[in-house]
Amino acid sequence: RKVATIIWTQEFDTLNSLYTNMWFVSAIYPIYACQAWQFDENNTAIPSLVTELPSAENGGISEDGRTITLVLRDDIVWSDNTPITSADFKFTYEMVMADGNAVASRAPFDLVESFETPDDRTVVVTFTEPYAPWQSRLFGGISGHTLLPAHVLQPVFDAEGTIDAAEYNKAPTV
Repeated sequence: RKVATIIWTQEFDTLNSLYTNMWFVSAIYPIYACQAWQFDENNTAIPSLVTELPSAENGGISEDGRTITLVLRDDIVWSDNTPITSADFKFTYEMVMADGNAVASRAPFDLVESFETPDDRTVVVTFTEPYAPWQSRLFGGISGHTLLPAHVLQPVFDAEGTIDAAEYNKAPTV
């Protein structure tokens, strides 16, 4: 077991990255949150939930630069042992874009033309035009959205039309 003690000069407003603009939260959520990739000390993206980083060479980035395809690992689960699937990625996208949720920012999802999940292990995001900062803004990096557990929060959204007041701290982690 590892313990991290972090001291800030300000109390966090939330632990849900969708609802904050605080630098403090953005700096710390990669430690506890679920992201498709992380960045190492050299600012190199390291796959976390994906089998490899999308590139033109591996077919993960389309020739026109608009479509990013993520292939998820088959051994990833939430802390409650529920598998993490493409449905969680699509749910996160939908929660960012849902009018009922007062998220801090819809970027980069407000630039998405289509968001598809052809199977449990594939996420296909097509932007309206090539989107160069996808690696830091999509599902990884300090400014990327963290993944939400659909199996926990979808019932809340269905019942309330929002996840704004959902007890996020009860949601499982990776």
